[in-house]
Amino acid sequence: MRIDDLSVADFEENRRTNASVIRSINEGLTAYNLAARPDPDAAPMTLCVSVDGEVRAGLLGRSAWRWLRIDTLWVDEMLRGRGIGRALLDRAESIARERRCLGMHLDTMGFQAPGFYDKLGFERFGEIDDYPDVTSVYFLKRFDADGAPS
Repeated sequence: MRIDDLSVADFEENRRTNASVIRSINEGLTAYNLAARPDPDAAPMTLCVSVDGEVRAGLLGRSAWRWLRIDTLWVDEMLRGRGIGRALLDRAESIARERRCLGMHLDTMGFQAPGFYDKLGFERFGEIDDYPDVTSVYFLKRFDADGAPS
């Protein structure tokens, strides 16, 4: 057995070069998790905002074990401040409710959007306060009193 460092300095190039390795690792972990704790309702989430056929915003995540994990929320800089991020989260919440999720969770860095999530009612439940060159990484969740996303 040996451990190979296949890392490529550029993220996009690393994704392309190591696509089959990345897929194998992700599929292996998913298979293990679902065998250890089956979830027939687990599902990906991919929301997209297109303008003139071009992707300009979107949300990526997955629901499993009755929680929606938001991995990525992005809005093109030219479209920020127009309510698109809120609309994406509202749509994600609607889908999470349909999937009977108890809540939503995500993480964000200090230079990204912690204030945005605060305004939308997300609760900070963890922080790494010495993350280099970022100030902090925040872990947030949101749900209402009856256990469903608010």
